[in-house]
Amino acid sequence: MEDTAGAKYKQITNHLRNLIQQGKLKPGMRLPSLPVLAKTWHTNSFTVQSALTPLANEGLIERRPKLGTFIRHRNQGMTSVAIYSGADLCHRDSAFYQLVSRHIQSIYKEKKIKTRIFIDPRLPEEMDSPLPGLMKVVERREVQGVIGLMLNVNDIRWLKKIQMPLAALFNTEITTESKYAESMKLAFARLAADGCRTVGMIVPALHPCYMGYADFKKAANRDGLETQPAWFRRAEDERVDDYESFGYQQFKKLWAYQKRPDGLLITPDATCRGAIMAILELGVQIPEDLQLVFHRNSGLDYFCPWQVPFVVVEIMDVAMGLIAHLDAQYFNTPPPPFQIPPRLVG
Repeated sequence: MEDTAGAKYKQITNHLRNLIQQGKLKPGMRLPSLPVLAKTWHTNSFTVQSALTPLANEGLIERRPKLGTFIRHRNQGMTSVAIYSGADLCHRDSAFYQLVSRHIQSIYKEKKIKTRIFIDPRLPEEMDSPLPGLMKVVERREVQGVIGLMLNVNDIRWLKKIQMPLAALFNTEITTESKYAESMKLAFARLAADGCRTVGMIVPALHPCYMGYADFKKAANRDGLETQPAWFRRAEDERVDDYESFGYQQFKKLWAYQKRPDGLLITPDATCRGAIMAILELGVQIPEDLQLVFHRNSGLDYFCPWQVPFVVVEIMDVAMGLIAHLDAQYFNTPPPPFQIPPRLVG
């Protein structure tokens, strides 16, 4: 059980942090002396000193010898950021997140901001509690913000509760929902323009941010395309260990139906690679038997034997958007709208 002094200093720290973040304690203002703060909080100077240390580490306050402690001007910027991944970035299906992470590190390096990487080794169902190593640097304020990648419904819950600027894919502010919505919009319009009357989709991820069949059908119908539940091939459970195998298996299942769509959107890129193998193995003629739209992330090309349209996502835009979202929170300004808008190529 936490001791009284420890609880008191955290209470003081959180209270002062909130006042600073809300703008009630403005840059340049001088804090009362340690004895005055101690009397106000009915504690001792040592506890107050301990409470101020995390704020100094965060860059919220600065101690000036013989002058006192002042609210720091935030234009001095961050010095260190944590990058948290809910899965191993070396996994074969994590190439997108690997490249996003590299771009983030490169951008921060140019800004002379350190990055610290934290990989969660636990299974998704075990990630319902904070990662100790990450929380240690957060509580010590050794970093001023956290960027989350490859998250799931468990780790995003506790990440959203940390008292620190957070920019994470799949949270309420930053979501890949726009990527899938825009991908469908671009893909279905193209397929309809190319003469398709029916459409299907293969997408492995099952996450609250992703659309369900009703959203898929609504998007298809907007362009005059008909569909069926069997043509919407999505994971039946949350975890897909191998997107390439998923794409391969799901295309085979789709093509086994007597009635099939004449247009198909496949996403993400790893799923496309698996579907390509199945298409070649089954001898499906493209575009005579089926018209396709594939997803691709910029900088992560893959072999495609046909000339098909791609919905392309610029990974650098993702990295820059995450950084801008984090910066806005750090400087107490409204975060800019963040989306991952794809473009149609081909």
